[in-house]
Amino acid sequence: MKKSLLLAGLIVFTVSIFGADVVLYQDDFSNPKRYAAEWSRTDGSWKYDLLAKTFRQSIGAPHRVGKIYLKKEIPSNIEISYDFKYLGGKSVNGFGSSIILQFPGVNMEGASYQIGIPTFGQKKFSISKVAYVMDNGKLKNKYKTLAVFDCPVLELGRKYNLKLRVEDNIFTLTVDGEGMFEFEDKDNSIKVNGKMFGFSTYGAAMDFDNLVIKEIVK
Repeated sequence: MKKSLLLAGLIVFTVSIFGADVVLYQDDFSNPKRYAAEWSRTDGSWKYDLLAKTFRQSIGAPHRVGKIYLKKEIPSNIEISYDFKYLGGKSVNGFGSSIILQFPGVNMEGASYQIGIPTFGQKKFSISKVAYVMDNGKLKNKYKTLAVFDCPVLELGRKYNLKLRVEDNIFTLTVDGEGMFEFEDKDNSIKVNGKMFGFSTYGAAMDFDNLVIKEIVK
């Protein structure tokens, strides 16, 4: 059961009662001041687009990676929902963007899951695991694709709603309410609290909007 506080017809925040999911973070990307305060950009040209009222990554050079992370730790069992739209650009191996769930560790060691989102005209999702380890004082990564899933072709310029649920190492992804895949990673060696959430793009220009992150409460 959820109850919401209403102010001038707008939902200000949502609380959880009796095991319902809890809203941890939400942003409709209408306030550019939140960018510097709440996001950490590691690459790319991310910005608030005041005209479109979206969070935009503009077209980069081919294979240019743009990464941005939310400055907020999130729990292991979560639901992430957002709208996205491809505006153009190129892709890497058919993927235009990804969701990153990063597990920070000691001395920069850690690991992450990456959910590959197909670019426009492509029709495959993927889920991969990347382990970051220190080797002779240098940070190296070990990349492993866990699974690839067929999906309908995504269209250029069309807005989609994506929802990812991660619960007890089971990943469930829908687009516009239609199931794309469900996958269980039985090797839960990197399942810890303190995830970082981020977006990554691969040469594609994209709009992101209406981000909501919830904790799944059992």
